[in-house]
Amino acid sequence: APPPVYQEVIPVRPFADALWIAGFWGWMGGRYVWNGGHWDRHRHGYQWEPHRWVPHGNGHWRQEGGRWRNH
Repeated sequence: APPPVYQEVIPVRPFADALWIAGFWGWMGGRYVWNGGHWDRHRHGYQWEPHRWVPHGNGHWRQEGGRWRNH
């Protein structure tokens, strides 16, 4: 399983329609690596689907999300 979510300090919002995209644990070089969060411009008509890890059988995990989804 991936490590617990790292508690980031969220910096001040840089502009009015900024949306905080939380950091996530990625997989690189055979280990989990923290990818820090960042501010992004909100995309009207879309919703951010955050990164998440879901169990995928036999102790394996699969990363999903991390994209803007038309809603």
